[in-house]
Amino acid sequence: MRVLVRLLALLAVVGGCATSVDPAEVPKSVFVPGGARDLRVSGEPPGKIDVTYVVQEKYPTSQTREHLAQALRDSGYHLLDHGFLEPNVKMETPRVWASYVDDRTPHETCVRELVENWQNANGDVVLYGLRYDSTCDPAAVRRSEPTTDTLKVVAAVIPAGLVREGRETLRTTLPQR
Repeated sequence: MRVLVRLLALLAVVGGCATSVDPAEVPKSVFVPGGARDLRVSGEPPGKIDVTYVVQEKYPTSQTREHLAQALRDSGYHLLDHGFLEPNVKMETPRVWASYVDDRTPHETCVRELVENWQNANGDVVLYGLRYDSTCDPAAVRRSEPTTDTLKVVAAVIPAGLVREGRETLRTTLPQR
């Protein structure tokens, strides 16, 4: 399944027009390592913040993933086993790297990605998407490891009010499961 594509579609439900945000305003729950490149921080009122960056780390990332998890735990978040907008729907592959061929690119790109949803007691949510893109034989995408050490990290900090708004929007616009 194209997990990150679904993640981005769900974020559109709670999103709006992005504005530039001072990187100093990134919450402690979002870990950005010292060696991160291409750091982008944007936000949409009231309080949603998106952070993207790239780091060099071999697949499957363990150091970056553990630092992300520790920053979240230290900030009072816990890992969810369901989608944050659909609490009654268990995630298909929680904590497991998904593999697929992204055929929207000029050359078939093999993708390995992991998406995690974290929530605190107030209902604020942090989503993380970790992704490796590389060339490979599409027939072997599930058996082969990425041919790159470039890890793309996407994080979204979503305040509880926007989470509730997104849930209500989904409830009223999508067929019930």
